[in-house]
Amino acid sequence: MKSNLEGKCRGLGICKCLLSILVLAGVVLLPSTVLAEGNSKEEIWVNGVNILEDADRTVECGGGTAVYDAASRTLTLSDTDITKTANNGSAILVLKGSDIPEKVTVKLQGTNDIYPLENESIDMGIYSMGQISIIGEGSLDITTRNNNNTRQGGVYAFGGCDIDGITLTIRDESEKRHAEAGIDSNQFENGHCSI
Repeated sequence: MKSNLEGKCRGLGICKCLLSILVLAGVVLLPSTVLAEGNSKEEIWVNGVNILEDADRTVECGGGTAVYDAASRTLTLSDTDITKTANNGSAILVLKGSDIPEKVTVKLQGTNDIYPLENESIDMGIYSMGQISIIGEGSLDITTRNNNNTRQGGVYAFGGCDIDGITLTIRDESEKRHAEAGIDSNQFENGHCSI
């Protein structure tokens, strides 16, 4: 009787060991799968709206519009008044997954303004961890204001920034300044800023 009980206990121990290995494998492998899927998602926020979630990829911005063309990766601003931000305080925010191409082009048509409403803040005019190219025949006037001791700036493009053929004005109205920059492009390898 004793040996039969010992055999059952050993069998139960092996089952527990195998179950523990399977659970551990699930804990280790599942997050990497979820993270890999999460890295493929892209978000482009304009005036407080993820334009990629809009059916026609168009966002009303005051009397003008922002339209995103996925094929050319171009965000066209046409006579916009952008006064709202994404959750990080940026009027235009480009978030990309690791398998999304780096560069987004912002094409300006007409007069475009980014500015905070009274008693509100805009920390960054345009923010991207990738590359930004700003082109067109229009203008962009960016006004930032933040009194919360966070970084403020006109254009932040970690992967590089190209500006060509436009009129760009950047100003900050913050009472307190903390690490402000007009145009910031700071990737150490292959980063650039050309105007």
